[in-house]
Amino acid sequence: MRIALAYLLCALAACTANDDMPAPRLSSIVPSHAAPGTSVTVFGDHLCQQPDMAGSDDQDPLACANTGLVDFDRVPGSVESYTDTSVAAVVPDLPAGKVDVVVAVLGRSSNGVELVIETNAP
Repeated sequence: MRIALAYLLCALAACTANDDMPAPRLSSIVPSHAAPGTSVTVFGDHLCQQPDMAGSDDQDPLACANTGLVDFDRVPGSVESYTDTSVAAVVPDLPAGKVDVVVAVLGRSSNGVELVIETNAP
């Protein structure tokens, strides 16, 4: 009875498996200006959306059980590497100007960081 009540309360509260995790959060992007085809790295925290296994010697602190997508103004970039604190991705073919870069993992999106897309000058 208690278990059924707990499931009901969780369903009513819209519980998800990662409710106890803070949302992914971005702090910076390097470089802050890049041309399409260039690799950029966004830095932040909680990008894996997995609980910290404090005290576990078996867990690689940089390994992610969950990886997400990197969007440049809703256009996906090609992810090259992914850790809990940084993601490297290739800038997609976009026109010059400012775009917001967002990481989405397990249905949760980060805040955006600004990237200035530059043209490929000959």
